Amino acid sequence: MVARRALTCPSIFRPEGILRFDEDVKNFLHLACKYDEGYTTTKYVVQRILGSKQDQDPRGRQTVLAGSVKDICKAWGCDEEYESCRKDRMRKHCKREFNNEIGEYEYHDVTFPLKRLKEAQHSIATPKCVLFNYCRDVNTEKPIYHSMSYVKSSTRENKTSDLKAALKYLGGNFVLVKVAALAALIGLNLRHLLEGEWEEKTQDEYGDA
Repeated sequence: MVARRALTCPSIFRPEGILRFDEDVKNFLHLACKYDEGYTTTKYVVQRILGSKQDQDPRGRQTVLAGSVKDICKAWGCDEEYESCRKDRMRKHCKREFNNEIGEYEYHDVTFPLKRLKEAQHSIATPKCVLFNYCRDVNTEKPIYHSMSYVKSSTRENKTSDLKAALKYLGGNFVLVKVAALAALIGLNLRHLLEGEWEEKTQDEYGDA
């Protein structure tokens, strides 16, 4: 009974006594920002604490309509803390140790599931948008995308760059850009900033599921 009550009132274990529901929500959001809790879990916990109040309290209605952890935090006045924790994680992930054996380029084999590409056509949080927002937040130049084709011979390697032609060939879906942005996020160790499953599963992974 006590454990069930804790789902809607986390402060039940406080020796000093139970807090108001809005304080419980804000305390939880503080931890969610600190430990980078996912959107689904964050929304579920906040709605459990709210209970029937989510239809009565304006912040509860905003929580129901929220599409991200940032939106939930904004509804409860915790958006500044969210941004602070997010930027702190960015700084920590940028301190990456590179393997000395890796050459000038690091390669990532990335393939998108077709279903994800169709769903992402009208999505805001695509790999390209996440990478662009990251570059903006750390005050660096915006990403520039180039498609490279290699013609290898015994004497030289010719490189040609033609992004417009590549995008036109792909039917305007900009698949190339999304793949390149996802690879960049993985290479920069920033994959955690992009919500959802964007990588194509292998047959072995499907078999294990």
